[in-house]
Amino acid sequence: MRKLIGSLVIAIIAGALGIGAWIFFKDKGPRERVDAQNGSKVIVEELSYYSHGKKLFGKVFKPTDENGNFPDSLGKRPAIIFFHEPLYTSMPKSVLTSLASHGIVGYMAALHDDKDAQTLLDKIRKEKFVEKDLVFFVADSASAKATIGAAAKHKKKVAGLVLIRPSEELTSSKNMHKYGKETSIVKSNENAQILEYLESCGALK
Repeated sequence: MRKLIGSLVIAIIAGALGIGAWIFFKDKGPRERVDAQNGSKVIVEELSYYSHGKKLFGKVFKPTDENGNFPDSLGKRPAIIFFHEPLYTSMPKSVLTSLASHGIVGYMAALHDDKDAQTLLDKIRKEKFVEKDLVFFVADSASAKATIGAAAKHKKKVAGLVLIRPSEELTSSKNMHKYGKETSIVKSNENAQILEYLESCGALK
């Protein structure tokens, strides 16, 4: 009887641990709604992925309807992946909140190497709420070099590239020429210039 009870207890504990692990890996984390400048609500969720046993932390910014929800009726949306260097800038949140209020899905992530960029690009393109052929890269000055390299290597999957205050050395680099597509160089008024570029690329729909 004791063996039976012990086995049941072990089974229950194992089941609980299994469910907990599934929730941990499956859960996309806390959700919050933030106000955009135009008065609309934007949903911000933690959305992390795994690559070669490493967790890549990130946040997704989703546009909402008049009720503050992201329903299926909004369909697949163009997306921005904003690569940034941790601790160097807080710009991605304000930019992606603004873009989401115009119907663009935003994703904020630190860029460490090309493999991470490829993983995030492939994962984002597979999300049911993303139009896979309209995924754009954005980078601030600290992460521009790595982002340009990733865009050059995966240019068939990257619809466009926005660089915020890059150096002249980067804008004339070999990888920029290899990428070859129209690129937006932003020096000020980031939100307006990025929106203008996305509109020229057919992403505002």
